[in-house]
Amino acid sequence: LGNVDVLVTRDPAARVTYVYSVNRGTSAVTLDYNVSALGLAQDNRVLIHEVSTSWHGGVRFLTRVNNGVIAPPGNSQPARSVWLAVIPEREQAFQYPEGNPVRNVLAVADATLRDGAFRTTPEGTAATLAVRDDATTADGRAIAAVHFDLSTTDLRDLDRVILTLWTASAVNGTAAQAHVYGLAGHTFAEAAATWAATPQLRQNVPAGPRIEHNVISGDASTILLQGQVVANSTTPGEKHLDVTEFVRSQIASGLRFSFFVVQENRWDTAIDGRSPAQIVTGSGDIQGAGLDIVSREGGTSPIPGPRLRIIRRIPEIDLWRRANFGTTADDGPAANLADPDSDGHPNLLEYALGSDPLASSHSFAPAANVRITNIGGRLALIFPRLRAELTYTVEASTDLATWTTIATNPGAPDAEVTVTDTAAPSNSPRRFLRLRVTIP
Repeated sequence: LGNVDVLVTRDPAARVTYVYSVNRGTSAVTLDYNVSALGLAQDNRVLIHEVSTSWHGGVRFLTRVNNGVIAPPGNSQPARSVWLAVIPEREQAFQYPEGNPVRNVLAVADATLRDGAFRTTPEGTAATLAVRDDATTADGRAIAAVHFDLSTTDLRDLDRVILTLWTASAVNGTAAQAHVYGLAGHTFAEAAATWAATPQLRQNVPAGPRIEHNVISGDASTILLQGQVVANSTTPGEKHLDVTEFVRSQIASGLRFSFFVVQENRWDTAIDGRSPAQIVTGSGDIQGAGLDIVSREGGTSPIPGPRLRIIRRIPEIDLWRRANFGTTADDGPAANLADPDSDGHPNLLEYALGSDPLASSHSFAPAANVRITNIGGRLALIFPRLRAELTYTVEASTDLATWTTIATNPGAPDAEVTVTDTAAPSNSPRRFLRLRVTIP
């Protein structure tokens, strides 16, 4: 590979392979990835991050596996650049109506929030969202706010979530940069959103080029930096940010959240560009242009407004179902509660314990890999906790009518666990234990 260095590593728990490549040369190189040995599913989506003179980090390509090969658009890694390919190994779920593993969810609201004299003026219907940091007047300061509602979106077995913004520089040929923040639990009404009504924005901050003039305010647990967008052309280009972990963090709280795109002062000193470069103390960070982002109202095909691109994996139980019954449907003999081998163990329990759903065992006995024993004079149940997505509950009873939970998800996934009864035999002459398995 000449001037290209490659490092491959794998996360066995997450089942993700990473390929890190550095092109040290002064010319672009043709590069693709033969991943046939990994046995990846056709059309699985792959992220390629890039750092180069023209791309300032973050996701460069959202590409796919095709006949065991990942070929980035153009098949060319730029000179003096770094690529990081993130290759999920688990099969991804095709989502309809898209007909591929990527589901596109458009923003439900977006708006430009302007400061200064316009801080109480809504601007939610324009074709573009303005992102500006004017060092001379607060009237020229503006951020872009984008709101998503995923409360009715199926995010089970979530693989990746990519925020996509079609972004342009306000001045052609001048690079402009902005930070993107995720705001947990944040909502706004497009027609009424203003700078003055947004508590996450500092009020009455004077214009200026230093860090003290930045405007984002709030608890770091609810306002989280997601990355940056950079553009240098007035023609909008597709910019991607991997926001998977932020979206995961919102599942428990309702999946209504926003992103703010903010041009901030990144330092209090500046390099004046002469040779040799001299640092000019105190001159701050003055960018030559702002950013314009295509809004919901301005979006058309093939340049839409802000959207999330959601990729889910096929649930492990569906892969198990397909391997045993030739279908992923929770129906008929493949249903969770079906017992096609008539051994008294429904499919969900067979899946949870790693037994064969089509090979009958005695209905009055536990599965072969479940054992009841005596530890220190107390009943104990030993079983494999094979599936991280399931809930394993051990319950105890003295009469087979009233059951009390004594352990929930004991031990660690993919390991054999032992649960010992909490009651001493002298206090409970009759004692029964059972294992209950549920799926979200």
